[in-house]
Formats: sequence, structure tokens, C-alpha cells
Amino acid sequence: MSGGTRVDPERDVMVRAARATFLVGAFLVPLTAVRSVAGFTVGDAALVVATALCLLSLARPPGRVPAGVAVASGLAVLATMALAVTAPAPTLELAVGARLCMVWLVWTWVATVVLRTPAHVVGAATAFVLGACLSSVVALGQLAGVDLRPLFLATPDEGTTARFVGLGGHANGQGGCLAVALVLCLAAVLARHRRIGALVATAFVAVGLLLTASITGLLTAAVGLLVLLWRARSPRAAFGGILGIGAAALALVILRRAFPAVVTPFDRYESAIGVGGTSTVGQRMQTIRFAWESIRSDPFSGIGFGQGGGTYNGVTQAHNMLVLSWYQGGVLLLLAVVVMCVTALVVGWRARGLLGTALLAATVAALFFAQTGPSLYDRFVWFPAVLLLAAVAAQGRDESGTSRPPGRLVRAGRRAERDATARV
Repeated sequence: MSGGTRVDPERDVMVRAARATFLVGAFLVPLTAVRSVAGFTVGDAALVVATALCLLSLARPPGRVPAGVAVASGLAVLATMALAVTAPAPTLELAVGARLCMVWLVWTWVATVVLRTPAHVVGAATAFVLGACLSSVVALGQLAGVDLRPLFLATPDEGTTARFVGLGGHANGQGGCLAVALVLCLAAVLARHRRIGALVATAFVAVGLLLTASITGLLTAAVGLLVLLWRARSPRAAFGGILGIGAAALALVILRRAFPAVVTPFDRYESAIGVGGTSTVGQRMQTIRFAWESIRSDPFSGIGFGQGGGTYNGVTQAHNMLVLSWYQGGVLLLLAVVVMCVTALVVGWRARGLLGTALLAATVAALFFAQTGPSLYDRFVWFPAVLLLAAVAAQGRDESGTSRPPGRLVRAGRRAERDATARV
């Protein structure tokens, strides 16, 4: 219960309810097409409720975030405030800063409060994967001619004949999200616990990824798999990699035979490089070149967010997270994004065990995908980093249940290891 008396956080109703709501939010992160009545994603709403429950709990355990996350959030707020001074619609600029603060600072704080143990972090990662599986199932329904999206209050506004988005909002976004989930699935295959379930999830996510026909999604999965194999450095990791590649090949063969007309990432290779028509790679590079010319003319101030960040055609955004943040928000927002990415990777690099390796690989994969599209605001890009920081904090938490920022925990652990070695 919550009240004036200090109680065990694990028995506090508010903390437990916040954890359950956070898991619901993690499940909904891949389902970007599922929106509430007000137009916000249901996943965002669930995470806002989890934040409110944490704040209402008088027995909540201390949850802290690395200094880099706080600095990045502060820079994002300053950048959007500077844009709001001269913007015709200042509330839109400020809303972007608030959104980034919510994803970076608030999500990380809530995660370190409610995900107290590595098992809790595993549960959140599992919820994310299950959401990706549901989106893949809906995509399979589209392939079979059954559109289930209206049942989930998702508007069926994109492709049901060539590229199947499931409950994602866009084919490439769905591909990137499923690629990140696939990395987590392959890591789960390496673990001996519930391997059958991990294999089933891997199969669904791999098929869903192929149905998006997203080349960048496929490359993202490959990058995550390479990081996973390199970081794990074990025969089991090599076995898992071979198994994952084999599962993807088998899924491709089955899709080809059952649905000869289905489009896969391999079928879009020629159109991507411009053989016989317009190059999608060329279009993406055109957005970057357009944004870069604007940056060169004024490297300090961005164009703002009121125009939607359009480039050469006034609509398509710059297809690179760093260029997009600089183009729209100016140098301060670029610094904010860089600080956030570096913080997640530096702290996450020191994470221990298969859990840390899996989340680090997923984070690297997500950030790689963000360099190929306008993914600054996609929740699935930042969610693996949030879980990675929570995992480091959970691994370093001492027996009394107190916690320190993940960076300090890592340094304290290294000092303890050196002291123990010296005594031996």
C-alpha cells in the first residue's frame, strides 16, 4: 500500500500497478497505428499512466538516470524554446521538446523505478516482442486477404497488396521495429529458458519483417545480429546466428511457395538502386542533400517543426536522424541527440550477461535504422536504449535496494573488482 509509512516497494500497490502499466506500454510500443480518441498512441498513454502511478506512490524506490540523459533532455528543451521564440505556432515547437523529454528522461526514470531486477527488464523486453508478434500476425492476415486493423482501432490507410504493415504506421517503420524485435528474439533463442517460445516468436517476427519488404529493416536486423554474435563470442551465439539465418531463409521459401506474388526485401533491391526506374536510395539522398544545403546556410538555427520538416518536395523529411534533428531543431537539438546516443552506448557497452548483450545489440540496431529514415520520434528507436539503461541499473543495484545512476554503478563495480583482485 502507499501511505505515510515506508514499506517494501515490491509490496506497494502503486509501484506494482506502475510496473504492470509499463509492461502494457512496452507491448504497445510496436503498435503505432493503434491510437486513442485524442490521436495519441495508446502506448504513450499507458506510459503516462505508469509515470503518474510512480509519482503518486509514497513508497516508490529511488529511480535515477545517467547525467547524459538529463543533459540531452535539457538541450532538447532549450532547442525547442529557442525555436518557439520566433515560430508562428510556438506550442508546436514546445510540444516536440516535451515529447523528447518524455521519451528520454521520463521513460528512463520510470524504467529504473519499476524494473528493479533483471527479470523485470526481461519482462519488459518480452512484452515488446509480443507486441511485434501481434503486428506480424495482423500482417499475415492482410496477406491472406483479411484486414484485422479496424478491430484494433487502427486505420487501414496503407498497402494491403504489396507491403504489409500490420499494426505499424508505415512499412519501413514496421520493418525497423520488427528488426529490433528479431534481435531480441534471437538473443532469447540463445538462452536455455523457454527456447520453444523464443523460436515461435522468432518465426512470426521474421515473417512479418519479410512482409514489409523493407530493405533497411533487413539490414538493421543483420547489424543487430552481428553485434549480438560479436559481443556474445560463444559457440551458442554462433549456433543462434546460424539458426536465425536458417529460419529467415525457411520463412522466405515458405512465403514464396504459398504466395508467389508476395514482395520481399530481395524483390525491391533493383528498385532501391534505381534499375529500370526511380531509385529509393537516390530519393533518400536527395532529402539529405536538401537539408544539408539549408544547414550550411544557417548551421545554428533549424527551420522549426511547423513545416513538418519537409525537404525537396515540401513533404518528405530528411532520411537521417542526425541530419533531421540539425535541419529541424538546429545545432542544440543535434547535440541533444548525439549526447543521448553516446550515453546509451557508453553505459550499455558495460552491461553484463546475455541480457545486456541483447539490449545493446537491439539499441545499436535501432540507432542504425534511425540513420536511414526520419526516425527521430519513433518510440521503438529509443525504447531499447531505455531498457538497456534500466538493465544496467538493475544489475548494479545493491542488496538494500538503493540505486545510483548506471554510469556510477559501472565505475563502482569496476573498483570493487580491482579491490577484490588486489586482495587475492
